[in-house]
Amino acid sequence: IALNLDPTRITRDLFRARVVRSDAQLDVALLQITTGLHGQALPAGYRFPACPLATDRPPRLGDELATIGFPEPGG
Repeated sequence: IALNLDPTRITRDLFRARVVRSDAQLDVALLQITTGLHGQALPAGYRFPACPLATDRPPRLGDELATIGFPEPGG
């Protein structure tokens, strides 16, 4: 998993993940981050950055979700 919070810089590989589920027809996959890039444990209590939701209510199970990403750093 590559990440960078600064949109002016290229992403860097930081984590390893496993595929939880995928759908080739929809071109989507759900990943679970498991370790740091070199197999080290994630720090206790580490919170990944998140995009804020602009909504008038909390999301509910079954709500539509849209994400933007790419399969490789610098893609």
